[in-house]
Amino acid sequence: MIWGGMPDALFTLLLQQILTGAESYISGAIFTECGERGILNDEIMKKINNPFLLGGHSTVNNFYNKLPALVDSRLELKKQNIALWNQVVQFYKEIRNPIFHGNEIRSQHIEGIYSSFVLIAEVYDWIDSWHSIETALYPGATNLSNVKIKFQPQWKAL
Repeated sequence: MIWGGMPDALFTLLLQQILTGAESYISGAIFTECGERGILNDEIMKKINNPFLLGGHSTVNNFYNKLPALVDSRLELKKQNIALWNQVVQFYKEIRNPIFHGNEIRSQHIEGIYSSFVLIAEVYDWIDSWHSIETALYPGATNLSNVKIKFQPQWKAL
């Protein structure tokens, strides 16, 4: 990809795509888990396809708590990792929601962007703690856990 635009627009686009991927992965993991556990039905499918039917009053609550609760209430992020839950809530309020409603990232420091990527990697670690990607792909498929360790960039070199 050759980017000819401003850096803020690129960072905004990257974060939007990464967040869409994480939210889609949560929905896909819930679909797979419900199927594996034999509880998938038309009503649950409607909620997986439209998490706003869950009545969670916010995008963050619907994706990180209400969707996992369709499988097991113990999978809710706020029950599994309250510190990460609080970070995700703040991130959605300050970053995710604004960039999905027409705003751009305004950052001159790569550390702020990097910390967003680390947070999303921690979200993938949470998903991988209760969902095995092997069930969705093929036996031997590797989970996305520890993605921040596997792909640790050397930001100081920039």
